[in-house]
Amino acid sequence: MARCAHCGKVKGTRNCPALRGLICSRCCGEHRGIEIDCPASCPYYQKSERYQRERLAPEFHRRWLEAHGPLYRDGRERVLDFILFLELLLYRYYRERTGGTDSAILEGLEFAKERLGPILLVEGTVRPGLGEYLLEEIDRYLEQGQLSREEALEGLEATLAFLKSFAREAENPRRYLQGLMGHVEQDFDLPEEEEEAAAPTGLIITPDQLREELSRQPNRPELP
Repeated sequence: MARCAHCGKVKGTRNCPALRGLICSRCCGEHRGIEIDCPASCPYYQKSERYQRERLAPEFHRRWLEAHGPLYRDGRERVLDFILFLELLLYRYYRERTGGTDSAILEGLEFAKERLGPILLVEGTVRPGLGEYLLEEIDRYLEQGQLSREEALEGLEATLAFLKSFAREAENPRRYLQGLMGHVEQDFDLPEEEEEAAAPTGLIITPDQLREELSRQPNRPELP
């Protein structure tokens, strides 16, 4: 009996291209995209990821409107545009990556926030890939002169707050990431080339349907 290539305790029932052996269904379900660097071609990864994105996208969309509605009603559309820009950056970063967790996104956003803050920090030896990517694209965005540094920090803080709220309610360590990916795919007016290859960075796409829905949102408090 060929044992699971991950836990080594039970019989492996699925072929795992990442581990080059058989894996049990439990390890496959619990560790794909987290501890196991699955290739995008893996049918088990594809099926699960598609299901989770479609399942979480409607809730993500609803919660997004509730969380960011106050920005729209207060006329903070530049900050709102920047939040959408950040979400598109995250989508593009993870579009070709099967690995990724909410904690990694949190770390990347915190990295960018600290570097944009008023206090100059001493550079450490660890420079997270996502954080560097976000910071570079944010700097390009700011160079256009359409947003202040203070507004960018406000947008980062709002994105972090929403991430923490959405991710903390389940044991799934990829809950926010999967909800975000489904949210962008369903609610953003992505150009056709996004399906084939990543579009040039620095481009912001603001979905008109989100604005329309925000304008119809009642004045109610954000979810805790």
